[in-house]
Amino acid sequence: MIMNNNFNKEFINKWEKIFNDNKYEMFSAVILYNMSCHSAYDELTEDEKMQLLNYANEFYLKDESCIDLGKITDTIMNNYKDILAGKIDRYYLYNYINY
Repeated sequence: MIMNNNFNKEFINKWEKIFNDNKYEMFSAVILYNMSCHSAYDELTEDEKMQLLNYANEFYLKDESCIDLGKITDTIMNNYKDILAGKIDRYYLYNYINY
């Protein structure tokens, strides 16, 4: 199916504006969704979810170019107890990410 070029430009421009205006909210929503897919998610309190979400945001934003967001979220959720206990800081998490 061939689409109208104007439709494509309008579609792209519309979504680029939405992404730019809501970058961090959308980013956080993706992280939260990924976290919610983990079996341990339902065991977490609201406070713990917020702590892990902030942890993931800060970890990813320090080096956006070379880390896969899904791997970050999986690694955080697989190690959430140690992260919440302060045993794994953002710098040391790199050692847990498997590529």
